[in-house]
Amino acid sequence: MTAVDRNNTQTCHAVGCDVVVPYGRLLCLRHWRMLPASLHSKVNRAYRRWLGDKLDHDRIEVLRAVQKEAIAAVARAEGLPAEVVG
Repeated sequence: MTAVDRNNTQTCHAVGCDVVVPYGRLLCLRHWRMLPASLHSKVNRAYRRWLGDKLDHDRIEVLRAVQKEAIAAVARAEGLPAEVVG
């Protein structure tokens, strides 16, 4: 994941994307729109659940797994090999 700067922004988490987004956003708008609606809902649900208790290890793990799934979906949509997602 990328570091947050002092303006509370970070870069899009899509592989190779340098677009600056507000902290808390996973992807820039272009990459977000590549995801199916069902994955939008899954990411948003996991994020909101994590916000309810940021110290809950299970919620953190679920959020990370869903974020990784979304990043991998964007990489696949862009024709990148699976191993670049890690």
